[in-house]
Amino acid sequence: MNSQITLVNPQFIDANEPAEVLIVYPDNLKNTNIFRAGNEGQPLYTVKSNLAITETTITTPLDDPGVPLAKIERREIVSDKITIRGRETMKTKSWLKYGGIFTIKFPATFEENGRKYMWKSSIVNQISLYLASDPDRPIAWFEKSRKRVVDGEVVLHKAFLALQPEAMEIRDIVVLSFLILELKNRMGQKAEELNVGRAVAMDVGDWGV
Repeated sequence: MNSQITLVNPQFIDANEPAEVLIVYPDNLKNTNIFRAGNEGQPLYTVKSNLAITETTITTPLDDPGVPLAKIERREIVSDKITIRGRETMKTKSWLKYGGIFTIKFPATFEENGRKYMWKSSIVNQISLYLASDPDRPIAWFEKSRKRVVDGEVVLHKAFLALQPEAMEIRDIVVLSFLILELKNRMGQKAEELNVGRAVAMDVGDWGV
């Protein structure tokens, strides 16, 4: 098998094509770039985290010097904090409201320009954004990257965030809320998997006594 990986952008049937598609590459939300599909030379958003993943900064080419789009501070015991566009730092949950502690309990809601928005999660953990006034029609959705083997070659379908016009109106906020929710969920799920692994190891050890 050829060890080279072929990268593939998302493709849609015309009727289902969103108004804008943002490529998330690599699919590592701690440190990644977000590009407009078809124009992947200059990132629209850059995400960088410190080694401990206690601080994440999201920047855009249009930011004022020294003022990123957002800075997220993660805490183990007290609430996470966020600073958006250099404004006053606040608890993340005071802006983006959701249940759960280590992982997200959906729905997650926020308000922008007098309208309420709601992120929901499907049975396969795909998150989609809706207007609260129209909870059956998604205006944005995220799909993780997928690897497949086609004719003996490894094909990587890149992760993407799809946006409809209603989401494009508040694109910065949509991207920011998506990053917070998806990354927190991934970190929480990884921690749960590690805890389950430890529990299984302890059970095996007990049986071996």
